[in-house]
Amino acid sequence: MPKPSGAYAAICPIGLEKVLAQELSRIGIEAESRHPGRIGFRTDPRGLASALCSLRTADRVLAAPGSFHAPDFDSLFEGMRSLPWEQWVGREDRVTIVRVRSRASALEAQTSVQAVAHKAVYERLGRVYKVSRLPQTGPERELRLYLEDDLCTPLLDLSGDPLYKRGWRVESVEAPLRETVAAGLLFLSGWTRKRPLRDPFCGGGTLAVEAALWARDEAPNLRRRFAWETMPSFEPEVFRDVRRDLESRIRRDIRVDILGSDRDETAVAVARANARRAGVGDLVRFERLDMAESVSGGLPEGLVLSNPPYGLRMGTETEAEALWRQAGGLRDRYPGWSFGFIANREDFPAFFGARPASSRVIQAGAEKLWFHWFPSASRS
Repeated sequence: MPKPSGAYAAICPIGLEKVLAQELSRIGIEAESRHPGRIGFRTDPRGLASALCSLRTADRVLAAPGSFHAPDFDSLFEGMRSLPWEQWVGREDRVTIVRVRSRASALEAQTSVQAVAHKAVYERLGRVYKVSRLPQTGPERELRLYLEDDLCTPLLDLSGDPLYKRGWRVESVEAPLRETVAAGLLFLSGWTRKRPLRDPFCGGGTLAVEAALWARDEAPNLRRRFAWETMPSFEPEVFRDVRRDLESRIRRDIRVDILGSDRDETAVAVARANARRAGVGDLVRFERLDMAESVSGGLPEGLVLSNPPYGLRMGTETEAEALWRQAGGLRDRYPGWSFGFIANREDFPAFFGARPASSRVIQAGAEKLWFHWFPSASRS
């Protein structure tokens, strides 16, 4: 069987595309194309294995077997049938088209596009595997179709579970922050392991755990499996070699000052349990503290990074706004510290009492959030 073309894509929360492209560059892969929430790139199997294991802000990594013009259903059918799906889909696998996105294209009816594309893929696979009907008893293969200006780009998922499911979050709290978003906030804030980090609304500890994994150079997805591992094009020796290399880079000798706190004792217990499962229980501290107590100890500078309550699934909006005002008091008391808050409202700074250096929209799924950044005077 011919080797795959080496074309792939990584999808991420909208607003983190630049961060994801920088991540790819750090592992030796340059971005070839950028779209909202999606980066295209080319690499070899070793680079693919590294991307799956190492990317902190990618929600999924997908194969991009080819693009073609599809102004009508006949073109869509022929284009889909021409692509080498057998490189990724086994004889007994099930193909599911989970998403169709159409922009400025003649083909807009999602169900019709799904039906035509699905038929074309199975016709190709039936011919290759010499069967009139595929069993469909094996693993599910998820396919996404992007139609932009009549150009169809199908993407086949290689991740399996989304990459923000690191495998350590067994226990959760209400309104948890997605791991890929947490990693994006760490990148955007410029945090380094030499700098104290505080999360006064830690919830299940996502920000603190992601920071600890990053601080010791541990690839975030070393502990989980991927859909690619059960595909025809999978290269197990390459994958094992990449994993061994990434494991050898983990810094187990470092110490960091990371404190997550919450006034909810249950949240603190959950955060501690999650940190232990992630293998960083000895690197981070979680304490039951009021927000006003979270930044203390006479440290002249540091970073407060947090996902405060919004008043939707937890408490009320009025209670959330009162907490946001109290958070502004921390900035007045600790002028050497920088503050970053992700909230569901653009007007968060009005309650915080300061003008942000930047407010970036981040959209993870259906949830639209704003990351408000308030650097200290020395860093602004």
